[in-house]
Amino acid sequence: MTDEAKFTIAAQAIADGQTVSLPLKGSSMRPLLREGRDVVLLAPVEDKPRLGEIYLFEYQGRHLLHRLIKAGDVELTFCGDNSSSTETVQATAVKGHLSAVERNGRRIGCNSHTWRRFSAQSRAIGSTRRTLRSLCQGSVRARIVPWYLAVIAVLMWAPLNGLGVPLDNFVFGIRADHLLHASVYLPCVFFIAPRCRFNYVASWLIATFIGICTECVQYLLPYRGFDINDMVANTLGIALGLLLALLADRRHPRLAHS
Repeated sequence: MTDEAKFTIAAQAIADGQTVSLPLKGSSMRPLLREGRDVVLLAPVEDKPRLGEIYLFEYQGRHLLHRLIKAGDVELTFCGDNSSSTETVQATAVKGHLSAVERNGRRIGCNSHTWRRFSAQSRAIGSTRRTLRSLCQGSVRARIVPWYLAVIAVLMWAPLNGLGVPLDNFVFGIRADHLLHASVYLPCVFFIAPRCRFNYVASWLIATFIGICTECVQYLLPYRGFDINDMVANTLGIALGLLLALLADRRHPRLAHS
């Protein structure tokens, strides 16, 4: 029996008022749910579908288990935490909702405070991942990268010292110029990663090389000055950008060992 046939039978059982359990298939709900580890318990939908909850629904001849992200009067829009695409269906396409998860011999109810906290974290990770993926798309990157490089060139090499900008002020206990340096280089890994086939180590090394070189060039400019602290700020911003990029691919550590 195929997986889709099992979901069809499960949907019919749910319609008859039963709660069914099925091994999770696919990776669209990572990091919250993982294939090979989790068994999902699906129950009938008794109330109006609520935003943020996870439902079983039929879409283009397939059954999917995704999170509700938008609810209209007639149509509902779903998206997996690990997916960039959305699915919009009629409310009648919803077959059931996720009521609990069996993991390592333990049942985790989806109404528990712990599950809701983990689910919110996974939802935030999914939103971050979709944002990063949209930034890394070829067409989007092609439009943004020239402007990004221009910003780096202006901020790093233009004679900003003569503008009277108070860069020696402190923001949250950090010098404004150091915070500016870190912020400018924060998205660097995002734009380099697609060129490196999402090899984040190589992307980080290239971005760090750029951050060091742009600061070293200032040593040769008579109207700018070399500052090792600015170079450190560059590399710290790049490192933070790397962590955000890795965040998009990592699994949820606490759920993984629950």
